Amino acid sequence: MSTNYFIEPMSVSDADTAMRWMDARIRQHSGNPNVVFPRLWVPKTGQAVLDDAGRLYAVSFVYFEKTAEIAYCGWLLANPRNTARESYRAVKMLVNAMPTYARANGAKCLLTVYGNRGINRMLEKSGFTNGENCESKFKLLF
Repeated sequence: MSTNYFIEPMSVSDADTAMRWMDARIRQHSGNPNVVFPRLWVPKTGQAVLDDAGRLYAVSFVYFEKTAEIAYCGWLLANPRNTARESYRAVKMLVNAMPTYARANGAKCLLTVYGNRGINRMLEKSGFTNGENCESKFKLLF
């Protein structure tokens, strides 16, 4: 029997869970058991993929610019307990749903930057256009 997935607006609980996933991922890659994903980076806007039992499969964090009609998908996070097929299905659903979500929130352009080839292929198949080749960088200002 196939699991029914659905998309809903991201809740505070969904965001908290996704942050724990990201903390674990960063700790694994950095080797630092104390590092955490900066919570100030987490917007109140985004979407979540769940099933009928309420299991969270993936989350997208979508930021909305205050001075232009632009949205930015900063993060697509899949549950590390997913199978590869579950993650693919959930992330693909979010990629395809983000333009409608962004448009419904006033954006006329949706931007994103990913170094993951699989996500980039999904974005291209969903109609996103390649911009420039770049790396994402950040600097905390406090």
